[in-house]
Amino acid sequence: MSQQCNRCKRFLPKKRFGRKTISPLRYSLQCKDCCNKYNREVWYPKNRQKQIEANRRYRKNNPNKVLAGRYGVEEKEVIDLITRAHGRCEICGKSAKLSLDHDHKTQKIRGFLCNNCNKGIGFFMDDKKLLQKTIDYLSK
Repeated sequence: MSQQCNRCKRFLPKKRFGRKTISPLRYSLQCKDCCNKYNREVWYPKNRQKQIEANRRYRKNNPNKVLAGRYGVEEKEVIDLITRAHGRCEICGKSAKLSLDHDHKTQKIRGFLCNNCNKGIGFFMDDKKLLQKTIDYLSK
């Protein structure tokens, strides 16, 4: 089934229109392409500061959702990692501000670490052999 966009006048499949639960048609009158173009060229430039504030509030009120979205995992997985860490770095045990650690090759998340431990692993490029050489060096 198709519908005509009232902006570009093209007939397009219904899936190319946004869903509107309050509209009697249940679909937007403009296709997604036209809506996106309008938002990009007209709405966002006029409402830039308003959008920045809304984004800031969302990130502050939904930190677990933001992390989950950034790493492509479910919010439940992030919450499980937070619970497992008990608010402490999983390497040194400090209760400093924690960062979500992930494997840079696979993007798989590993756990929460303090900034120093997370940067340390990053500086060693997630290389276990290099970290073992460092341990051997420190053991001298």
